[in-house]
Amino acid sequence: RALGGGLTVGTVTEICGAAGSGKTQMCLHVTAQAVLSDAQANVVYVDTEHSFSPKRLEQMLLALAAHLQLADGAVVSALGRVHVLRPLSTAQLVEAVHAIGQLAA
Repeated sequence: RALGGGLTVGTVTEICGAAGSGKTQMCLHVTAQAVLSDAQANVVYVDTEHSFSPKRLEQMLLALAAHLQLADGAVVSALGRVHVLRPLSTAQLVEAVHAIGQLAA
């Protein structure tokens, strides 16, 4: 309900909220859903808070793949289609946003 029907493919979505409100968990969940539901999908994760955890994403992918009864290689393939950018400044954030189109293709 919070997202009013989901996220739009091919767009940049900014997630804001208080510390500890579940922003990272939600983004990791959306990332896992996207790359496991479409074998061609790429996700560009712009991590401005430096909270992205590849280990946690892998755990979520493994659980979701098991639930969906996907082949063993699905998680490895999915992980290879997640591109993480960690800008350290506003200038780097602008560069990251401009790079999204190339990374997501």
